[in-house]
Amino acid sequence: MEGVREKVIVGKTLNSSIKEAEIFPAMLSSMVKIGEESGSLDDILNKTADFYDEEVETQLQATVALMEPLLIVVMGFVIGFIIISIMLPMYDSYTQI
Repeated sequence: MEGVREKVIVGKTLNSSIKEAEIFPAMLSSMVKIGEESGSLDDILNKTADFYDEEVETQLQATVALMEPLLIVVMGFVIGFIIISIMLPMYDSYTQI
């Protein structure tokens, strides 16, 4: 980010600075270029931010949906272990009598 800032201060366009940094997606540099050319950079950046917010939210929901069955299985094993650890000594004490 510091490199992008320095390049913009020197006089390069934000689009070319972002493209040279190679840490941002290509779509962002394209959207910034459109915003610079049309004079509505703030609107374009807001729309791009909304797009990426939705994309992150979608990925987060997908990840949580994949983790949910795994957590249920793990909880089942933990509960099963607790039940067995309680019932086994009780069963052993009954069989010794």
